[in-house]
Amino acid sequence: VNVIGFEKGCPTEFITLSLIVLARYVAEYEPGLQIHVLELDIKQAYNRLSPAVVGYVLLEYGVHPLLVRNIVSELKNNVIAPRFPQGISCPEVEMNSIRQGGYESTIVFNMVIRFAFSLLLDRWHLAGYGVVLPENCRALTHWVWADGIWVISTKHNDVKMMAQDLTNVMDELGLEWKNS
Repeated sequence: VNVIGFEKGCPTEFITLSLIVLARYVAEYEPGLQIHVLELDIKQAYNRLSPAVVGYVLLEYGVHPLLVRNIVSELKNNVIAPRFPQGISCPEVEMNSIRQGGYESTIVFNMVIRFAFSLLLDRWHLAGYGVVLPENCRALTHWVWADGIWVISTKHNDVKMMAQDLTNVMDELGLEWKNS
């Protein structure tokens, strides 16, 4: 398995293990076939997700407009006041994004990421990207865990093209990658 962008010491053992299982599975059915993986990490994922993008995605998924309006309103009026031990506090800071640790944050973030991939999967399928497993009609093209994304294919150039496609969609959503 050729992993591009893997950072030593990152707690991604489950992803690494999954890649090893995938490599063994592919080696059993297609000896000599290489798997190329590119790890991407979204920079300040929750902090950069704009209320407008959240609202658009929720409406695209059929969430009732009144609920979308309330969620977007909450995101626009999100204020934090950091407090530290010994009674020290900082001035209130206005946030224009989803909250780290908010009950809705992970759900909303995952809906945005799922939406991003929905714009790409048909194109990737037609281009032949990914790793086709014997019993599947669609190729395995990616794994997502929190703000980490791994794109997967059998050709190095395919992985680069997939990363570029994903970067373009992320740019439209106001998200960007951490520098690796």
